[in-house]
Amino acid sequence: MDVPLSYYTGILGMAGITAYVGFYEICSPKKGELVFISAASGVQFSFWAVITLYFLELIYLYITLFKVDLLKNILGFDDAFNYNEESYLNEAIKRYFPEWIDIYFENVGGKVLDSVLPNIRPHGHITACGTISQYDEEEPNATHNLMYVIIKKIRMQGFVVFDYFIVEGIEAAPAALVGHFSGRKVGKQVVLVARD
Repeated sequence: MDVPLSYYTGILGMAGITAYVGFYEICSPKKGELVFISAASGVQFSFWAVITLYFLELIYLYITLFKVDLLKNILGFDDAFNYNEESYLNEAIKRYFPEWIDIYFENVGGKVLDSVLPNIRPHGHITACGTISQYDEEEPNATHNLMYVIIKKIRMQGFVVFDYFIVEGIEAAPAALVGHFSGRKVGKQVVLVARD
């Protein structure tokens, strides 16, 4: 494919593949479904921009104020909001999704996931790709509304696109091979022979 190498750090790289697999393979979207993507302005942004412009009728995001303006006024997204400016996140979600959310692409966790769960339609889909709000917490916040997954028969699936383990040097290859076949590693085992 004749594209700039920088594309492989974005839409054609791990971020784009993560968004694609999580969205198409796990959520199985249909045209016109209401989609809420938390932290959609991150590295997966270019993928979401393409999806919004060519596939879905409605898409809602929350991000920084500057990015809200960019998405709504320049790229033509249906709407966007900054959850940090909302006193009651659950009410804000109901304001943007008065009926329900069909698909939720989870990147944040914590109070965002807790506020989204009551607003997912029955048999809705959630792709759990990350929980960025919890990564640095000594004690991650509990999700109090998990019962909605059962009550509404929501399909919620977590995933990681690439699971791989790297060891350096050809001398590490035998141990890596043994580790792979003895069940000590899950995913791809990579032996980095040279950095150049």
